[in-house]
Amino acid sequence: MTRKDILIVEDDPADAQLVARAFSRTELGNRVHVARDGEEGLDFLAKRGAYGVAPTPHLVLLDLNMPGISGLDFLEKVGAKESLINIPIVVLTTSGAQTDIHRAYELGAAAYTVKPDTLKDYELLVKRTEDFWFRRVLNSVE
Repeated sequence: MTRKDILIVEDDPADAQLVARAFSRTELGNRVHVARDGEEGLDFLAKRGAYGVAPTPHLVLLDLNMPGISGLDFLEKVGAKESLINIPIVVLTTSGAQTDIHRAYELGAAAYTVKPDTLKDYELLVKRTEDFWFRRVLNSVE
């Protein structure tokens, strides 16, 4: 199985580091890229500015509660781009509000989960994410 590129769109450096660290501890050795907010995430996907040679990620992990371009705005903008709609976006956020969950799915989120509390729980989430997306779903369509 080839290494995959994962884009984390997260404004909280501590949360981004927890997710990146959890991915670094897995056996797949996937490459993790971090965008510090929704605008930077859109630049990464569009390969604008400093991201001119950025890889197209195989998966995006997206926080909803960000300043500027929120996660829901990000989903809406990505969904409007034909070239980006096939990239699975998993919402990873603190909000368990039903309105956020429903809206995220309406805007094309592939999955929605509330952030874990501990590094161990992040590692379990990442392991399950890799197993589902990279061993089962994406591996079956390559």
